[in-house]
Amino acid sequence: MCDAFDNVPDSDLAERFPNVFIAGDACHTHSPKAGQGINVSMADTFNLGWKLASVLRGQATPGLLHTYSEERRAKAKELTDFDRDMARLFSAKPKTASEAAQFQKYFKKHGRYTAGVETRYDPSMITAEGGNQSLARGMTTGMRLHSAPVIRAGDGRPMYLGHTLKADGRWRLIAFACDGDTGQSGAGIDALCTYLTQDAHSPLVKYTPQGADIDSVIDFRAVFQSSHRDLQLGACRTCFCQTRADTGW
Repeated sequence: MCDAFDNVPDSDLAERFPNVFIAGDACHTHSPKAGQGINVSMADTFNLGWKLASVLRGQATPGLLHTYSEERRAKAKELTDFDRDMARLFSAKPKTASEAAQFQKYFKKHGRYTAGVETRYDPSMITAEGGNQSLARGMTTGMRLHSAPVIRAGDGRPMYLGHTLKADGRWRLIAFACDGDTGQSGAGIDALCTYLTQDAHSPLVKYTPQGADIDSVIDFRAVFQSSHRDLQLGACRTCFCQTRADTGW
């Protein structure tokens, strides 16, 4: 495994920004067990791609690029450690039912890892320490958002939450409503929408360019526990039903 995935040594991190990057098999080698070569390579390049785009668009400082090597090298280390154990188990060829059961148990345990959904990034300039983890008990700070089935309020279409988010480089802000919150005036989501669209300290107000659509940089979504037929968006429509500058919708 390479010492770094970019051209800035640890001793120069404070003075230099990276401008040469490597990804995938150029960074790490391992056995073909569990088919992790292409999985990890795509994760490397997706991680790097959106960060490069954010910097080139002027939406992030070049310091963001340091997180690519930080995040993905740690994942490569996990991969090589996992692969070493997996290759040993494959090569050993279980000789007894007990050994075969142990192999199956190990493979099942790491099933989410081999599927690419077990990645967790350490705290950094873009990943919080986890001090507010109690506010989101069903999710883990630094890990991929769990994509549960939902119904889109606009047209009643069943889909997965993750499928509503396009890979277009925007930041995502997803609010999960309390039980009984249907978007009515004075409820939690309504109050959040008021803050996001009217408060000068709101990230939507601070980081959306003048004249751009309100969701051009930060894409805000809300997930309600109530049926989509019972929603009373009211003033929340400013957040969820934006007028598009290019179409008038």
